[in-house]
Amino acid sequence: MTDDLLTLPSDTEILWLHAEKLDVDKRVRETGRVTVSTVTHTRDQLVEELLSNERVEIEHLVVDRMVDEMPAVREEGDTIIIPIVEEVVIVERRLMLRKEVRITRVRSTHHYHEVVQLRSEEAVVSRTAADVLIDHVQVKPKEDHDA
Repeated sequence: MTDDLLTLPSDTEILWLHAEKLDVDKRVRETGRVTVSTVTHTRDQLVEELLSNERVEIEHLVVDRMVDEMPAVREEGDTIIIPIVEEVVIVERRLMLRKEVRITRVRSTHHYHEVVQLRSEEAVVSRTAADVLIDHVQVKPKEDHDA
């Protein structure tokens, strides 16, 4: 201590005491290891869905009717009608509707059942102890004055 910090009467004696200080350091040490692995589980799951499919039926219909012009492709409900014409020679030339191709959409539904495997994953963590001794903290006394 210096005289600037403390002013005491001249007949006062000062007794200096020792003080200890603690220095604490941190250090990294291995206390064990961790192993992480994954495990995949499978389970059977029934899948039940209503499936739809569509197919076409093709029908050739003989018409054999004379027409004056080329008939257009047309639809009647779910059926598309494609006219097929042929030129025939008579005393005069006319269009003969020979046949029509009818394409009909047929829809159906049915229940579908299938057992499928579903997977799930879990993490397994296992700790192993380290072969390291426990460190001890050392306390060293320090003197704080110039005696």
